[in-house]
Amino acid sequence: MKVNGNVYLLLNVGRVGNMASYYSGSGTDVLVFQYIVDEKHWSMALSNDYQKTSLILDGGYVRRDSSHPSTDASVILPFPNSPFLHHHMVPVQVNGRVPVITEIFLSNNETLILKERDTIIISVEFSSEVIFTHGPPVLAVSIGKKYLVEAKYVSGNRSNIFQFEYIVTLGDSSPSFPITCQMVCVAEGCVYGASKEGYIRQYSSKPILDADLNLPYPKYGKLHLACQ
Repeated sequence: MKVNGNVYLLLNVGRVGNMASYYSGSGTDVLVFQYIVDEKHWSMALSNDYQKTSLILDGGYVRRDSSHPSTDASVILPFPNSPFLHHHMVPVQVNGRVPVITEIFLSNNETLILKERDTIIISVEFSSEVIFTHGPPVLAVSIGKKYLVEAKYVSGNRSNIFQFEYIVTLGDSSPSFPITCQMVCVAEGCVYGASKEGYIRQYSSKPILDADLNLPYPKYGKLHLACQ
């Protein structure tokens, strides 16, 4: 086949950025299209989720390869159940949904009263698996009327739950105030305005979608523990 101009394959993965562009193959019998996953794209089987019954020709053409190509090729695509499709293909899944924080909870809440040097493990749950770089991340919390402190990252990279650890120190008295989670930071130092560059993104081979680090409603996650 001889390809000239813009040729596209429309995919049923979302309303924006849902076209795979012609990439290579002119002069052969196999055309290759390139698709870049965009935010909010979704598909359980990408190989079956093309939206139109033919390729889209935008000022271009697909013709029989010859010294003077003039015979247009049929660009009608086979249906998903057609015998012309390679059914041994793995159904590629697309998940372009931005991870969001769905819940914040205590992982070791056996007691409601803590004393100095006790450890608090706070879990932050995301809607999908996430990965961080240039971290580790921290969770900024306030205990009673005390200024913000940073709970250190413990575990969870490449999963949907990050765990953070805070050790109760002298002065953390809060008999009538809950521990309040204020924000998730991508690296240490955010409480002091010196956070390093980094990111928490959806886990994939090439992570590009930044996670939404806004805390779930109500905005500040209140964890009802008292320190004495």
